[in-house]
Amino acid sequence: MRTLIDRTGRFRLIEDRETLPVRWQVSTTKSKLFKKRWQSLDRVLHPNLADPFSAGADTLWTERSFPLAFDADPNVLFYASNVGRNTYGIFGVNLSTGEPTGLATIDRKIDLADPATTLISPPLGDQERHLRSYNVAMHYTDFRAAQAPSPLIFDRRSGQLVGIRPPLEFARTRWIDPRLTLVDAEIARAFPDRDRQIIDWDDARSRFLVHLSSASDPGRYFVFEKLTGNWTEFMQTSPQPARDQRHQTERFTLRTPSGLPITGQIAVPKQPLIDPPSLVVYFPDALWRSPPSGYSPAMQTLAETGCLVLQVDYPGTSGRGNEFLFSAREALDEAALSAVETTLEWLQTKHPFSPRRVAVVGAGYGGCLALRAAELRPDLFRCVISLNGINSLQSLTRSPPERQSRELGSRRLEQARNALAYEASIGRDLQELRKRGGSTEETTIFDDPTDPKNFEGYKDPTGTDNPESLSTRIAAFRKMNDHTLPNPVNLPSRLASWYSPPDYIQGKAGSVLKDIENLTAPLLICQETDSLSVRSDDAIALRRQLRRQKRDPRYFELPAAAYGRSLEQRPEIWLEVADFLYTNLYNFAVEIGPTEEVP
Repeated sequence: MRTLIDRTGRFRLIEDRETLPVRWQVSTTKSKLFKKRWQSLDRVLHPNLADPFSAGADTLWTERSFPLAFDADPNVLFYASNVGRNTYGIFGVNLSTGEPTGLATIDRKIDLADPATTLISPPLGDQERHLRSYNVAMHYTDFRAAQAPSPLIFDRRSGQLVGIRPPLEFARTRWIDPRLTLVDAEIARAFPDRDRQIIDWDDARSRFLVHLSSASDPGRYFVFEKLTGNWTEFMQTSPQPARDQRHQTERFTLRTPSGLPITGQIAVPKQPLIDPPSLVVYFPDALWRSPPSGYSPAMQTLAETGCLVLQVDYPGTSGRGNEFLFSAREALDEAALSAVETTLEWLQTKHPFSPRRVAVVGAGYGGCLALRAAELRPDLFRCVISLNGINSLQSLTRSPPERQSRELGSRRLEQARNALAYEASIGRDLQELRKRGGSTEETTIFDDPTDPKNFEGYKDPTGTDNPESLSTRIAAFRKMNDHTLPNPVNLPSRLASWYSPPDYIQGKAGSVLKDIENLTAPLLICQETDSLSVRSDDAIALRRQLRRQKRDPRYFELPAAAYGRSLEQRPEIWLEVADFLYTNLYNFAVEIGPTEEVP
């Protein structure tokens, strides 16, 4: 469930996606009988507004509309829709009249809003249950789902919509405010080869916080003073690597024979080890989402090995309209490989590479695509690397294992014991309070400590303002216990079943285990364990199947990272990847020692 509030702080919209169809309920004006009445958003709109907000299994991935935010006027709702078109545009509607507003922004090439951001949400249920701590000092911890990023840009002072920033990182911001349009044009003239983003500004519109970046540069933040034209560097996005050590990265766009676009990035190494250089094809984890199109640390790290690096935005990713999103629903693996083969023919004419030294690397679902590519074209790829990869689309339809290590299993048991001990301590305090005396009426009101009329009955002698008082602890503990999360909804399972045919998901058509006998290239499996966000059972199953065929892949296992770092952000992974590439692409062994932190 997801909610939207207006600028007055009122809850105005509620999304219910527990059952189909997915519906949006809107809070209308107060009636004589009810303080608040909720109605279907489709009923509130004008009949001529043919943009349905309710979506079933057949329309969730095709044509639908979904709300984004409210304007300064709490009755004006901005929403995204692709009804009657290929891409998502941004529109406005007045909920009080049901009539559309003057806002209608459409781009025929890219989506101005990402439909997957409202569907693919952080995992709910098991992870929050694990993280919720029964700490006496904290009393109660409230976990809330992260808000989906919005393409809408509002002025903080007026609350008015001033611009639209598409989900694709390199896409140009569409400014609605003419003054910001002029400032953006002035920045473009000063930095014509940079991706620019106006982040914020002062009330007088004289100073602007600007982020300048490129595919080769993570970027820097500047304060731009419009009156004087001065630029002051405020902060670097990432100080490493140094500017002279970065590998030149360029974007490309091709067309398939059927007319579909093929987009991606190429990282050219500064110092190739051989001429022509080796090539690494990189598949990011971007199924149903907008692929990374800005600065890529993964591509920079792979280029550090002296290889030419190619990232192809495979079909099945969003951001370029439904036609591109659905072009691979029958066979995601074959469509991705076809896009890579078409790109390689073009790349050989622009950046020649050694066709005998081509590796394929994938992360997440990209790992599944990398493994399938090595099976479908064993003659093309010399080695393959899977980073937290899965074996098939069906793997997304199963909830991840609850726990996979003894250490965290013990941690869960310890949390349960702490909860029982906390509950027992409250019970002992209640008994002690009863022993102190008091009438029968005073001792029978402990059933509901949160009821205001009963609250006076069991005040602690230390006072209710004390967070350690008995009454506060009882109320906190009851609230903590009542805050039970529903059973986690396996949303990837629903998305997969709504996206691809059942035969492709439940069968072995897109499974790595189907043609495992063709997986003859050297294989490196890098797998995090003890993590709720990834599946390690797929890597175990793949390794077991290969061992049955007398092949033992190189397996690198490490515990989940602290501070929520992804696998691609961990240097120990890339050291293992570099050693594997050196061994299998260049036929010489390179020993890499342990990492040391340099001050």
